[in-house]
Amino acid sequence: MTRVLVVLVVLASLVLSAAAPAADPPKGTDPNIGFDYRAFVAEHAKLVAGGKGDKALEHLEAQMPTGGFVPAQKEDMKKRFALIYGGAGKHTGTEVVGYKRLSSRMYRFFAVSHYDKMVILTSYLFIRDAAGTWELHSYTVSDQIDELEKLTPVTPLGPPRD
Repeated sequence: MTRVLVVLVVLASLVLSAAAPAADPPKGTDPNIGFDYRAFVAEHAKLVAGGKGDKALEHLEAQMPTGGFVPAQKEDMKKRFALIYGGAGKHTGTEVVGYKRLSSRMYRFFAVSHYDKMVILTSYLFIRDAAGTWELHSYTVSDQIDELEKLTPVTPLGPPRD
């Protein structure tokens, strides 16, 4: 009888906790990886927004292992940066909105850059090498913000107020 009661209490607590609204993560929960990824993202966004596509590309490649992007990727990136600069309007801010810890040595950070005419989603995959250096291994840029929505849980609203 005691076991049945314990099981019922555990099940009830699980149901109630699942129904509770999601809370924002505690402040200061950013990963401390020994690399200032926020400054890296901010500088990159500033270069793209300022129409400095070549410098934005150099900024990415400076953090990559030897070789960087292949020539076709470089041309594609320059075109994308030029399209953002020429078509997105005034840059009104960039924020690092989240991350995924894929392993103790691998993190993907997501950033959103706001412009007058559109919102741009970027992601940066950093991997720490054997020497402890954080290197950029993947970079993506997209105007498909729904990609971020797929990663973000919905926060339930409270009861109606009417």
